[in-house]
Formats: sequence, C-alpha cells, structure tokens
Amino acid sequence: MSLRLAIVLLCFAIAPAHSQIGFGPEIGVGLSTFRFAPATYPVFYTSGSASAIVSGKIGGLIDVPLNRHIFFQAGAYLSAKGGERRFSFYDSDTVNESVKQTLHFTYAEAPLTVVVKTSEQGYGRFIFGLGAVPAYMIRGSYKIQDKGATPAGPFDVSSSGIFATNQDVFNSFDIGVLLSAGYEIPGGMFVRTYFQSGTSNLSRGTELTKNRMFGVSAGYIMGKGRSIKRKKGDLIDITPD
Repeated sequence: MSLRLAIVLLCFAIAPAHSQIGFGPEIGVGLSTFRFAPATYPVFYTSGSASAIVSGKIGGLIDVPLNRHIFFQAGAYLSAKGGERRFSFYDSDTVNESVKQTLHFTYAEAPLTVVVKTSEQGYGRFIFGLGAVPAYMIRGSYKIQDKGATPAGPFDVSSSGIFATNQDVFNSFDIGVLLSAGYEIPGGMFVRTYFQSGTSNLSRGTELTKNRMFGVSAGYIMGKGRSIKRKKGDLIDITPD
C-alpha cells in the first residue's frame, strides 16, 4: 500500500469522528477545602482542621467522540480554590498558640477526562466522567490570625496579603483526580456535579495540604449535528460502537 493511499484511507477513517467534535464554554460554582494535617516540626501542633470556602471555575472544553457512547474531553479553565485552616498546640497557660488561616488560590487547569454518555447524539443522556486535572497556581492570597502566649506574655497578631508562586510559599503544581456526573439535553446543554481531589502536597516541610473541591457546573457543547433530534439512522454521528 502506498503512503498516499494510506493517508487517504486514514482521512476517511477519522472524518466521521472529526465531524462530530464539539466545543463550548463551562462555568461552575461550589465549595473547596483541604485535606490538612499541621506541621510537626519545628513546632509540633497537636490539633488541626479545615473548613470550606466558596470556589468556582470558568473555561471551555472540546468533546471528542471515541464511539457513540464514549467521549474524550479536554479543557482549559481558571479555577478558584482554597480553604480555611486552623491549627494549635497547648502546653500551659503561658506556652500555647492558635492559628487561623484563610487561603485563596487561583489555578490554570487543563482537565483530561473520559466521559460515558448513556444515549446517542440527538437524545437526552446521562453523562459520567473520570479524569485527571493538571493545574498550576498563578496567584494566592492569605489572611492569618495568630494568637497565644509565651513566657514573655500573650500575643495576638493578624496579617493579610498576596503571594506569588515564585515566593515558594506553596508548591505551584498540582494534579487532581476528577469525578463527574450529570445530564446533557439533545441540543448540547449540560449540567453536572463534580468532585476534584488533589494528589499533590501543596505545603512544604512536615505540613500536609491537599486540595478538595466539590461543585455544580453548566455548559453548552456546540458542533455539527449537536442541535438536531432525529431518528438514530439519520444522525450525522456514524462512528462505530
């Protein structure tokens, strides 16, 4: 088989799938928090906890069919994450410390997801996704309240500010596992819930901080044949099962 013939056959093979590639915007809102364990050195904190703050994301995706029911989605998003951390130790009335931190992070994310759709294009269908989310922190801000006591006397200090990733306050890169489930109507609009769990430790030293995010998003997938509802045999999508 000549190289020219092979290229022609390859073009015919991928043309049906390529014609059905969708694209569109997505926006989400939810809550984010941390899996958190306080530092054990140089100060051994005896308790630690984390609570959620409002989070969200905005961006766009492409929707590539692998067959009639399995799709590959890739996207680019700006995502707001963070949470509130509390940690403390108590030795005596004159040696103790309690810290409250509220952290806000802005990430550039590129999720890669395999999505199963229960019905075919042109029909309403449930959607289920599993994927990975590489992310890079582009900005962070903090608000800290630190109070306690030393032999020299009590203290109560508050501060806030913005830090850049090159200040080595937190690790910039994160990779998360993404789970999602929702519903897509025939015209391409969809709503889904999502849960994202970071696998990378953001903190340095003996402290543990990993992102957690839960939310609801809505989007619209555009593309040839997406806005029609016709009999299965008439659909533009002719990719094999």
